[in-house]
Amino acid sequence: MTGPTHVEIITPKGVERELISTDSGFLGHGEVVTFLDAEGGDLEGKARRHSRKGLPVLVRVRVPIEASTLASIGSVPVALTIIPEGRDAFTTYGDSEGTQKAFSVKGAKHGRR
Repeated sequence: MTGPTHVEIITPKGVERELISTDSGFLGHGEVVTFLDAEGGDLEGKARRHSRKGLPVLVRVRVPIEASTLASIGSVPVALTIIPEGRDAFTTYGDSEGTQKAFSVKGAKHGRR
């Protein structure tokens, strides 16, 4: 590990967003969470299909790991668990280079930030 876990939360522009909590990240390095407005193809494909069910959201996670470590062991598996309010948790799997999950949030509020 070379630093905090990077989390990007991408939604359509104009959506009210709030970070409620994070955890200590891998090995206690913490997390850096960034909210982004969807641009271009960010919410296309799977995330856009979710928009019929509610507000489309895309979460991307990257865990910085030294190149020498990756060269010797290959990719590092990552499990991303998301718990939307009022819904059951769901988990997706990827690796430290990038793990992402598209889903929808029902009843989300649009407004100015």
